[in-house]
Amino acid sequence: MKTIVKQIGVFVIAVLILILLLSQLSLEKVLDLLSSIPWWVYVAIALLYSVDWLLRGARWKLFLKANGSDVPLLQAGCISLFGNYANFLVPFRIGDAAWMYAARKIYNIPVAVCITTVIVDRIYDFFMVALLFIISSLFVYQSLFAINPLLIYGIFVVVLPVAGIAGKLFLSKNFMHLFFKSKLKKFEQHYLYIRNAIARTIKKKVVLVAILFTLVVWLLEAMLPYLLFTVLGYNIPFFFVFLAVLLGNLTKILGITPGGVGTYEAAVAGTLILLTPLSVEVAITIAILDHVLKKFYILVVGTITVNTFGLHLLKVPWEKLRAEKLASTK
Repeated sequence: MKTIVKQIGVFVIAVLILILLLSQLSLEKVLDLLSSIPWWVYVAIALLYSVDWLLRGARWKLFLKANGSDVPLLQAGCISLFGNYANFLVPFRIGDAAWMYAARKIYNIPVAVCITTVIVDRIYDFFMVALLFIISSLFVYQSLFAINPLLIYGIFVVVLPVAGIAGKLFLSKNFMHLFFKSKLKKFEQHYLYIRNAIARTIKKKVVLVAILFTLVVWLLEAMLPYLLFTVLGYNIPFFFVFLAVLLGNLTKILGITPGGVGTYEAAVAGTLILLTPLSVEVAITIAILDHVLKKFYILVVGTITVNTFGLHLLKVPWEKLRAEKLASTK
């Protein structure tokens, strides 16, 4: 009962945010804006987003290999997309269990490997988004206030080593053990599982390639709305669009609404309205169009994946996967 109420609640939040955004638009102006976009732009967006998901699949394939399993590249992309497809339909990242379910059903990958690789995949995304958000914020700040670029590079010189030291300490069991005392003791087992999952994939070649793939993935995520702005004649600096898209994806991590619907559009449009001379209507229209195109692609390819491999989202064994996850951490 609580789950149903929660799902209804997040659906209502998404609808209310979208209604608020749409209330700022004029249908005539929106249609005029959309009619200005040539057909080849949609083809280019589909191709770019296909590369995006193939790179996501290639990254997951790297993690699988590091844990003694493997999946063909195209299938790896489809399975990881299926996880996102489920996240769009089911809130609060429960869709990650669907990703594991698909990997087990199609290729019989051990549950421990599924959990390990999905966790590591999400960790790479989270930290890369956070890092790129900081970097793009600095460049936007430099652009707005014309500060000395040497100051930006100096900050990088400080921030990157600090991030590296923090990561090293996180992987140190002896150091982290100091935090897991008294009330926090119950979380130590979860930390150890995540720590071991990361440790298994920290091989120099794997890390470097995974970081490169993740960087290109997020550049492509921002390239799609940037292409729309460029075609429509709006000369918006790429880092401004990049910052807006990263902020929008940070709201998705919170899992407030299914697939970030509503929160993503609000974050992207709000950032661009604050930082650029774009009108409210243009910013909101492009933010919504960007998300609609991405979600449409995920729904189409996700549905093809479901039919091709005989997957059933409603039959995902959530409780069984949860029990196996607990067993694998002991």
